[in-house]
Amino acid sequence: MIEKLIIELDVDPHIEYHKIAEDENRDKYLESLGFTVLRFENRFIFQEPEYLKNEIRKVINKKMN
Repeated sequence: MIEKLIIELDVDPHIEYHKIAEDENRDKYLESLGFTVLRFENRFIFQEPEYLKNEIRKVINKKMN
């Protein structure tokens, strides 16, 4: 069961290595605290909301089994 879920929506996808590394380090830290971190580009909200919802559901269903 997912008790701690973080969904981050990035306004712009990171193309700079140091930004990507910062995100990865932050995600690892949060996961070490028991959080599940999902990261999506902001465009999915408006352009592909069904994809976004399905991906979230997949993770929740996987954690519940």
